[in-house]
Amino acid sequence: GNDNNWNTIIDMKTYIVDGQEINVYPLKFWWVGKSFRGITLNGKIYRRDWETASERGVRHEQIHALQQKELGNFLFYLKYIYYWIVRFGYYKIPFEKEAYANQMTPNYLNIRERNAWKQYK
Repeated sequence: GNDNNWNTIIDMKTYIVDGQEINVYPLKFWWVGKSFRGITLNGKIYRRDWETASERGVRHEQIHALQQKELGNFLFYLKYIYYWIVRFGYYKIPFEKEAYANQMTPNYLNIRERNAWKQYK
């Protein structure tokens, strides 16, 4: 047969942040509001600026990838939605509070303590 799957190109860019290789994919989900610059799903980072993302932006999303790994995806999303509703807002979610507080901290991905988001409850 004429199988051309081998040459399929996937849009993705690899960034080095805190010495780690982090892949970033284009954010094209219709259900993600335009005000969101990035989202991490199942440990995979998607950003609108995927080709030109800042170190800060990639670190922010990688913090979420670590949170998801610690909690498991289902529990992470359940808690994320719970905090958003109960605390009345995106910026009051402990996962976001940790990510925003540390997105500018060089080497944070290497020194971050497990379940660090709990400090932001």
